[in-house]
Amino acid sequence: MEPQQLLEAQRVQAHNDATVDIKGKCAKNIRSNTQSKLRKMQRSWLGNNFDEIQGFAVRIGLKNLHDSLRESAALSFRAPLPCFEQMDQH
Repeated sequence: MEPQQLLEAQRVQAHNDATVDIKGKCAKNIRSNTQSKLRKMQRSWLGNNFDEIQGFAVRIGLKNLHDSLRESAALSFRAPLPCFEQMDQH
């Protein structure tokens, strides 16, 4: 390879490296801006819907509590009481 061709190849390679570097920085900047906008949208959505989400969680919690109490009461009525078991043995 002649020196002139070698210099031209190095210049082209340097130009390509610079272009790749610029494109990488541009992509990183776009990704960063997009993520920032998405986080802002998420915070806004959660803020706007917080009362509804909290109300739903409370309703689910109360329903679970009610179901647990109902199940516990049903089990306690089905199971014989220990004091009656002792009376039957005597």
